[in-house]
Formats: sequence, C-alpha cells, structure tokens
Amino acid sequence: MNYVMLDLETTGVNKSTHEICDLAFVGLTEKMDIMPGIYFSTLIKITRPECIDPKSMEINGLNRESLKDAPTPAQVRRALMEWKYDIFGDQKLMIVGWNPQFDCGFLELMLKDMYADLFMYRFVDIHSIIQYINLKGNKGMNPAEISMDAMCETLKITRASPHRALTCCYEEYKVLARILGKQVPGELISNSSPSESSF
Repeated sequence: MNYVMLDLETTGVNKSTHEICDLAFVGLTEKMDIMPGIYFSTLIKITRPECIDPKSMEINGLNRESLKDAPTPAQVRRALMEWKYDIFGDQKLMIVGWNPQFDCGFLELMLKDMYADLFMYRFVDIHSIIQYINLKGNKGMNPAEISMDAMCETLKITRASPHRALTCCYEEYKVLARILGKQVPGELISNSSPSESSF
C-alpha cells in the first residue's frame, strides 16, 4: 500500500460555501519514505468568488487574479486521476496529513464519486500521532496548543509564508519524518520544495 501526503488551500473553512483553490499531493512509499519527484500540484479556478473569505486568502497569498487562469475543477479531476493511475496503478491510496479530515472533506466534495476510486476512507493524521506521543510520554503539552506552527518551531523547521499546498506537504513530511525517526531527504533539508507545476 502506498501513501500520499495531502495539503490544500481553500477560500474559507465552510465546505458548503467555500472551495479548494490550491491542491497538492506528494507520493510516499509503503514505508512512508518520500518518493523523489513524485508530486501533483495545481491551482484551481474558483467558481464562487463572491464567497471568498479574505482571512483565508491572506494565509495562502492567493486572490481572484492569480486564480483566474487556473484549471477548472473538472480539469483537475481528470488530471489527478491520470496522475494517480500513471504512478500508483489501481491501488487505492491512504492519505497522510495534518488534520486530514478537514482536507479530505473538501477533496471528496470536489472529486465526487471519484474519491472512492482513488483513496481509502482511512487516513494517517500527524496531529493525532503527536497527541498520542504527548499523552503516552506525559510530555505535558497542552493538546489545544499542538499546532503545525508550534511543532515546526519546536523541531526547528522553517515554515514558508504564505502557506501554499505543495510547500506545506513537504513541511508536514519533515514533521512526520522527525517523529518516525526517518532521514529527511537532502533536497528537503533546506526547505526548498520542488517548484510547483500545473498539468
């Protein structure tokens, strides 16, 4: 079974009115080692610009102008399916991420029936792993304060700003690698993620 890191940026936090505007996956092996050069990344044209939450767009640094020529959701669905089958074949992938239930909710709405063909409904939540380590080891961390920003600060991982989906995938992988005791690939140590590419 293979895994994929998932991160996305949205126009807000409400699934009924907001939508994905930036989407990225990074391939992982069955041992959760990173697959060099295997990633999917694209902006997505928004269909409800009137619903944009300015606070969300401030975080990701995107706006109507930067998204006006982006691929449509239908184009992204087709491209994602082609990428997944080209790289991973027929097997369903398990999603890995920070609080992935939020991202998966938006992703399932965008992919519609395709979601069940591409991904398992189980996922690996890095935040929950850290919560478990905190409780088991009696680390004394306040669960409400275990954020991605806080973990990156603790582990001395530099976070990029604004938050973009592909960069966040690689930042989250660095956190995962540290807590699993894995070696972070050299090209990721300097926080230089591959440049984004649409299809």
